[in-house]
Amino acid sequence: MSHYQKKNKFYIVRIVYHYIMTLNTKNKIKNLIVAVTNRCNLRCKMCTIWKENEKKDIDAYTIKKIFNSKYLDDDFSLTLTGGEPFLSPKFQDIIKEILVFKPEALKTVSTNGVTTEKILEFLRKYKGKFPNLSLSISFDGIHKNDLQRGKSKAKIMDTIERLKKEFPKMLIKVKLTITPINYDDIIPTYEYCKKVGIKFKVKLSESATNYTNKLEPWQPVWTEQMKKSIKNDLMKIGGEKVDSDEKSADFIKRTIMAMDSELHLKQCLAPFERIFVMPDCSVYSCIHLKKLGDIIDKKLCTIPKRIHSSDYINGVDNSAKEILKLLKINIKELQDLCFKSLKQAVNQSNKVLSDNLSKIAFNKGMVFVVGWGKSVDLFIKTMLSHIPKDKLAGCKYMSLKPDLKEGNVERINATHPILSKKNIQGSMKLLNFIKKAKEKDIVLILSTGGGSSMFEVLDSKVSLEQAKKTIKILLKNNVDCRLVNYTRRCCSEVKGGKLLRFVRAKRIITFILSDDILTGGKQRCAMHVASGPTKTYSLLGKQQKDMLKKLKDIKVTSILPDKLFSQTDSKRQLKSEKRVKHIVIFDNKRLINIIKKNLRALGIETKIRVTPYFDESSDVARQLFDEFKSLVDDNSKRPLAYICGGESTVNVKGRGKGGRVQELIGYLIKPLSKIPNSFVVGFGSDGQDYLKGIAGACADNNTYATAKKILNNCLNNNDTYHLHKELGSLIKSPQKKITVGDIIILFKN
Repeated sequence: MSHYQKKNKFYIVRIVYHYIMTLNTKNKIKNLIVAVTNRCNLRCKMCTIWKENEKKDIDAYTIKKIFNSKYLDDDFSLTLTGGEPFLSPKFQDIIKEILVFKPEALKTVSTNGVTTEKILEFLRKYKGKFPNLSLSISFDGIHKNDLQRGKSKAKIMDTIERLKKEFPKMLIKVKLTITPINYDDIIPTYEYCKKVGIKFKVKLSESATNYTNKLEPWQPVWTEQMKKSIKNDLMKIGGEKVDSDEKSADFIKRTIMAMDSELHLKQCLAPFERIFVMPDCSVYSCIHLKKLGDIIDKKLCTIPKRIHSSDYINGVDNSAKEILKLLKINIKELQDLCFKSLKQAVNQSNKVLSDNLSKIAFNKGMVFVVGWGKSVDLFIKTMLSHIPKDKLAGCKYMSLKPDLKEGNVERINATHPILSKKNIQGSMKLLNFIKKAKEKDIVLILSTGGGSSMFEVLDSKVSLEQAKKTIKILLKNNVDCRLVNYTRRCCSEVKGGKLLRFVRAKRIITFILSDDILTGGKQRCAMHVASGPTKTYSLLGKQQKDMLKKLKDIKVTSILPDKLFSQTDSKRQLKSEKRVKHIVIFDNKRLINIIKKNLRALGIETKIRVTPYFDESSDVARQLFDEFKSLVDDNSKRPLAYICGGESTVNVKGRGKGGRVQELIGYLIKPLSKIPNSFVVGFGSDGQDYLKGIAGACADNNTYATAKKILNNCLNNNDTYHLHKELGSLIKSPQKKITVGDIIILFKN
């Protein structure tokens, strides 16, 4: 294995990912590139095509032969290049053949932009007939183009100007090939493209002995100063493109990586479903690798059979087996990837918060900031940075961290998950603070998971002891979050939208970090996170009766006064809610998508559970394992990750120690032993699986052999903490965490 490959595992993984993904696709070709001629009217320093004496042109019959191949994907894309394609005497015949067969397949015609009249004539003649057509023009710098390509700058710029004027909606791309000649002309050319409104692309010059350098190799000499200049310029461009053009930004990033690693360009990154046809009808999958065959006497369908041969794999300096080893991932690596994803989640949610705050006009009245929950500390700094100091009336928020007061910003320590006297006293501080807000003022609220027990002002008919006893019964009887929130709302003066009765401000914005794992969108999150202080929680008659029946069955109604459960939301309260705007800044689904993206970057096939789980732990374990086994059976040749989000409940039978994630992983230990090379990682995104310092647990297909003597006893006694401690499978809390529910990942190497 080469030094570069050892150093850059991502490169190898990406190659093999394409290889694996095409094993079951019957060698379908998705990208077809045809160099229609080797004729050229420029004299580029890094290319020798123009020096080739024997001129070769692909004809329409060859194109037809390619199109008749059963190995072309239904949605294949076609690129025509050269030499200079507009110099081919058979170009018009080829275009007619494409028009008959599949005009929407033609995506790009690559040109040097010098044959202006021929280009315009072609576009006028076939205007509107190729719906996906774009034009890629090679232009190597505002100042250095003529040094590198021969005298052509004025002609190219004239072509671009006329194209923009006559075909303003057409996608036009400029491609700059970076060499030691024009390395300092990148930014000026990029600025020119922005000014005239065309797309800008770059690539490092390369020596392709099968294509552009058949007669003599191109051997550029790069100094450290050149490399530094190129990287700085590309980083600037990539930073601007990252939001608007992710694909180009990614290519620029990999170009920088290539320079950092002194990447030998023969290590091709071409996907395995790509075919490159030369003017002499020879066929390549990558211009740097061995020829696959030709189309003179053969049909294209005979060519792809060689793509997956060992010769091809060796073309990227590795055997298939050696590469596939790198796709394996262990529990520790997956755990690290998840913790990396949590950091990204914190950054992403702060960005969403920042973007929304930047849209708020703080020109009228004062700003009152309040917040609560396990993750509220993550966002206070971002929140306050957007509010003018002279407009901030104050900020008070309830957190698990110690009391702290700095100027008009106060952090109030609270307990979780059981309500305490300290929480009620702190909540009264917050309530009295926002009561001071006038109609013209703004109230900004940060509501995160855990707020239900932190922010609470009890109904006068309910004592603290009654409330604590009620919550303990609800948790012990394994009821779902809907019933818990309904009960909390009935006992509270501030939940279920009741907080609005104390706020006069006409502008109220609640930013929500959602740990609500049931479906229902923004309104549902507003209703259930922290039991919805600014969102009413109305129930239909039948729903209310069902809730009451469940509460009677577990004897909650014998603790609390009957009058509490007959309350309804007043019309005034419902009307008051219209002044509130609810914004979800992050949730469980978005965290799953970050993990998915990180796994796919390693070449791992990922599947996401469509619906979150929320049943009892043993039932969830059965459901997840059955789904995972089915996926493994269907994807036996690929590494697979099955990502699930939610919050299971625990049926408390014993007096042991543990958390819902530890319990769920415990129930997965035995069934997982049936799938070789498999493991599971589970963690609470808030970094606390009930027990402080413990985020979750893990297990693999060999764990059962070690655990079987104690497993059943630990599960029956709800003592999964000591089970995982004995096995060494506890996951400690990460430094960065965010309260958006639990994550379970089942993995098959």
